[in-house]
Amino acid sequence: MKNIYKNIGLLIIPLLCFALSSCEKDNYDPNPAEGDFAHIISIKVKVGGLELQGKINENRKEIIFPRLPGDTDLSVVSFSGELPAGAAFESQTYDFTPDEGSSSAKKTIKVINNNRFKEYYVTLSLTVPPVGAGFLNPPVYNFSAGAGGTVYPSFSTATSARVADMDLKHVLVVGRDLSPHLLLLDELKQGIINPIALDQGGVVGGGGANRNTGRLIDGNVYIGNLTVSFMAGSNPDKVYHWNTESPELPPTVIAEYRAADIIGTPEDRYGDMMSIDLDENGDGYIFLKGNNLPSFLRIKVSNFTTTSEPTVIFPGTSLGGWAAYNGVEGASGEYLYTGHQGPMRLVNAGGSLQYTLPVATLANPDGVGARVITFNGARYLLAMNNILINATIAVYDITRGESTQEALEIFNAADAALKAPVFLFPLAMALPAGNAAVQISWAKDGNDKLYIIGSGVQAGFTIAEFLQATDTDPFDSMGEDDGYVIRTE
Repeated sequence: MKNIYKNIGLLIIPLLCFALSSCEKDNYDPNPAEGDFAHIISIKVKVGGLELQGKINENRKEIIFPRLPGDTDLSVVSFSGELPAGAAFESQTYDFTPDEGSSSAKKTIKVINNNRFKEYYVTLSLTVPPVGAGFLNPPVYNFSAGAGGTVYPSFSTATSARVADMDLKHVLVVGRDLSPHLLLLDELKQGIINPIALDQGGVVGGGGANRNTGRLIDGNVYIGNLTVSFMAGSNPDKVYHWNTESPELPPTVIAEYRAADIIGTPEDRYGDMMSIDLDENGDGYIFLKGNNLPSFLRIKVSNFTTTSEPTVIFPGTSLGGWAAYNGVEGASGEYLYTGHQGPMRLVNAGGSLQYTLPVATLANPDGVGARVITFNGARYLLAMNNILINATIAVYDITRGESTQEALEIFNAADAALKAPVFLFPLAMALPAGNAAVQISWAKDGNDKLYIIGSGVQAGFTIAEFLQATDTDPFDSMGEDDGYVIRTE
């Protein structure tokens, strides 16, 4: 009797499965042997007066279309195409409006045929101009030990060249034990080294060094000396100015200050590092770093060469004698105070703290000499990383956020993938801890071309050249090898 029940059970199970299969949802087989077919043979999207053919990936149940013009209204979208007899799209229209801040939307559409149906994921995208720079395999002009390069000769010792800077025509090399000079950018890009000396007439009385560090801003060369002490009777702090169009002429001393000129100045030496923030009119500040104290000598600048109002500011805990105080491009009154002995700080011109980037985000000694710049609609954080082990140029995308502080907060909260640099280039040199001068800077030709230059004591310098980002419509690159095919009616 048990065997009879067992055999009956074995007979009932397949009959039950057959009954259930007559109403089974066709989610996998696009060509069932019998019954109602529910799949897409070919498909077009109709929106805004346009009709575009789509590509179908039957294995992944995905459909993609060419990008639509950026001003297309995706709130009313319809689909047509070849379907099996009796099949129809579940809805006549769909709303593919992208979320705020996005240029694409991915939604599910359904084909129904009586008791069968099949779902497909459809992506519709709008054409928007690509933003930012293209960071994949840019040209690199390397005068450091990194990636097969050779350290530029002026950086051979810890007391020779300190930093390099650039504009769209020249590169400036400046340090203690050499005559500062210019190099033509176009020649460097060809591997030609042809120094153009800056006349040194009148560059005297430096105390610690007649010249030490400098900046190059739109044809204006600024070089500062290094004092032994800033008290009365000592050598003054000086800032010299040249024009790149006439390097053979003696410089102008645009700033010369002693302690007696500034009320309440603490005893220290100033000028181990010089940061300059000027707008397009040449207005802004020069910041000369105090060696021992967490202080800067701040000098106001007007029209590139007129200086006034020397004062000393204290932006908080010392970040080292080679700390930088760099203005945030396009955000008047905002600065990044950075060095290899502490975390990055967003401050104002008077040293007041606005935000501290946690150490865990850019672990010391990363983020040194940092700058925030914009290019082609994107915002980037430039920095020198790991300077005591392997000085490295690093670029991070911090476009998200309405303000600099919000951008840094979002960057700090992001996952590891979003915090990863979009560009890295090691200079392949460990800077001496007692002489850790580095500088990172940039020059840009509108939204067409961006140059980034990084340099450091004994490490040399490297220039990377970036063009604006380009974009490829995924529709064009997806083919049969990826499982996507076009079937026409």
